[in-house]
Amino acid sequence: MEAVEFATLEWVDWLNHRRLLEPIGNIPPAEAEQRYFATLDQMKIAAWLNPNGLRQTPRGLL
Repeated sequence: MEAVEFATLEWVDWLNHRRLLEPIGNIPPAEAEQRYFATLDQMKIAAWLNPNGLRQTPRGLL
């Protein structure tokens, strides 16, 4: 039973951290997930810095 559990853990580790997926840029799924959540954090910071939800453009605020 322990051998099966260990083999399963090894497979899950490979699946999430070592396997490269072409559709997401030949990176592992875990890295894609980290990038996604980092982007969300940056969007939250940007929203906090600009509470009105307006964006700065060369012509002024939108």
